[in-house]
Amino acid sequence: MAAYTLWKITGESEYLKDYDMWWAYIDEHVLDQQLGSWHHELDTNNQPSESMWPGKPDIYHSFNACIMPLLPLKSSFIASALSMRGK
Repeated sequence: MAAYTLWKITGESEYLKDYDMWWAYIDEHVLDQQLGSWHHELDTNNQPSESMWPGKPDIYHSFNACIMPLLPLKSSFIASALSMRGK
């Protein structure tokens, strides 16, 4: 999100390239293409790991990563969501 936010603020294409790079990494390593959702933990070889906790306990951060670029840039997620009321 930082790279996307910096691109929105500055318009500098390098930030958008970084944003695209991170999403390519997420697509290749983090998204669970077989069972859905995200792998919330990877080992040093980018393989799913459960050393911190088992399973997929958290959808909050992955949801925010997906939805935030679709909302207006504001100081917080809530401010962004509220600005869309009635639209």
